[in-house]
Amino acid sequence: MTDPDPVPVPLSAVLNSHELWYVDINRTTGNGEIPFLQKAFTVSFLNGVLWANNNLVGIGSQGNGFGLDVGFYDVLEYDYILEVNHDLDGFYPLEITPLSHNEIRVYYRPGNISYTLVGYQRKHL
Repeated sequence: MTDPDPVPVPLSAVLNSHELWYVDINRTTGNGEIPFLQKAFTVSFLNGVLWANNNLVGIGSQGNGFGLDVGFYDVLEYDYILEVNHDLDGFYPLEITPLSHNEIRVYYRPGNISYTLVGYQRKHL
């Protein structure tokens, strides 16, 4: 008897597995940039709202520790597509690839760029 196929984890569960996602800018690859990720220190995905913190000092002081509300998002759960509508930078369809239990790769195909995000919980900062 073989094991049944594993049940895929929905993208929303991956994004919500950590409160804060640190943008590891040193692991960015590609030719372009996603302006809101290029500027952010951390991002958070909370109930359809995209939060960004642009400086280390701001963690804990704005938006209950999540920074500022900078837009909204939707997920295509099993296609692993994150559709972001940033208030200033516009619409970005992003492909998400889990790398480990606390790391994801965010790829923007039109700009041929990827960012690595590392997940943290605020209580562990």
